[in-house]
Amino acid sequence: MKKIITLTLGVASFVAVLAQPGRPGKPGPGVQRLEAMHVAYLTRELALTPEEAQQFWPVYEKYKKELKASFNSNAGQQDPLDRQQKMLDIRKKYREEFAKSLGKERANKVFNSADHFRTMVKHAAEKRRKNGYQQRPPQKPQPRKNWAPQE
Repeated sequence: MKKIITLTLGVASFVAVLAQPGRPGKPGPGVQRLEAMHVAYLTRELALTPEEAQQFWPVYEKYKKELKASFNSNAGQQDPLDRQQKMLDIRKKYREEFAKSLGKERANKVFNSADHFRTMVKHAAEKRRKNGYQQRPPQKPQPRKNWAPQE
């Protein structure tokens, strides 16, 4: 358990360092936080060991880039079924890659866990919108009035 927590924190820190704000084309702090949560969630759900994580995360990043490129390249022009087929082909290709380091069962779990994480984020965003969430600037802590130490 200690190794998993250490690994999760290490990977999250690594992602945060790579995605520093101020660089052109890099995501802001909200996206960084979401990416770190995604890494932590997948690490926990897949029960990755440090050795597995070293092999898994570079392949997963390639998978995400290829999926995003495929989606963006023909987003408005392609038939929806063709787009879904293309995404399915990419998933099948990377399932084999994930299976090399994780085994078949956990390779399938990668997709289920990633989909579940997206669903959780979507529901949380909808809930915030529904409740009229607006980001507020941080406030200074107010001193307590009539506070005295207990004896």
